[in-house]
Amino acid sequence: GVASAGWTAAHRPSVAFPAPVGASNPLNATDPVLRRSMYFNGAARVIVPPQDKLMSVDWTLQAWVCPANGSNGGVIVRRYVTDPQMGGDGVNYEMGLGNNATAGYLRPYVLYQPKAKAAVRVDGTGATDVICSNVSERIEIPIGQWSHVGATYSSTENRLAIYVNGVRVAYRTDVTDDPPTMFSTISGVRGDEITIGASRSVGAITQGFEGWIDELIIRNTPLNVGQMFSSFSLAPKAAQKTTA
Repeated sequence: GVASAGWTAAHRPSVAFPAPVGASNPLNATDPVLRRSMYFNGAARVIVPPQDKLMSVDWTLQAWVCPANGSNGGVIVRRYVTDPQMGGDGVNYEMGLGNNATAGYLRPYVLYQPKAKAAVRVDGTGATDVICSNVSERIEIPIGQWSHVGATYSSTENRLAIYVNGVRVAYRTDVTDDPPTMFSTISGVRGDEITIGASRSVGAITQGFEGWIDELIIRNTPLNVGQMFSSFSLAPKAAQKTTA
C-alpha cells in the first residue's frame, strides 16, 4: 500500500494507538488491519515529480480503486507532457473512471493524447472499441466496492486495452500515433509530472477522484493477458480490503 492522503475520522483505523500490550501480533504484518490506501475527496491530488523511468511509449497501469458513494468518477493516474519551447501539450497516459455508466457503477477508461491531436481512448463505447467475447464480468465497476483496473499500450501491436479485475474487457488496434513521452530537452517546472487523483498538478483541480486508490503500479512494458491476470491474482484480494 501507499501512505494515505487526507485522513478523516471515518478513515482512521479502529485500533487505538499505541495498541495495548497483547492486542496485536508483532509477527503478523496484517495484525491489526490498517487502511494504507490513499483517500481522495475530489478536491485533492498527489504529485509525483518528473522522472525518466515514468515515461515510456509502451506501458502498463494498474490500481485497486474503491469509488466513494456519490462519486462521479475522475482521474486515477495521468502523465501530462508539455513543450516549453514550442508550446502545446499531450498526455503520455491516463487511466480513470467515467460516469457514462449504469446507476451505481462507473466505467473505467484509458487514453493518451499526441500533441495537437485528439485523444486516443478506450472505454468500451468507442466506434472502434472491441468488446472481448470472453468477458465474464461487466466492464463497469460498482461504486462503494474495491475493483482492480488496468490498462496497457503496446506499440508493436498498436493496441490500447482496458482491464477489469485482471480480465481484458475492451481494446482497439486502429491507432496510428504512439503516446508522447517528451516534446523537448528543456525541463519545465512540473512539466512532465505524474498526477494521482486529478488531471493536473497545477491550477484548479479538475476530474478529481472521490474514493480510495491503492497498489498503484506504472510499468514501462505492456503486460499481456496472462501476465495481467497473474498480477491481479497476486495482488491483495478485494475481499480482504475493507469496504468503504
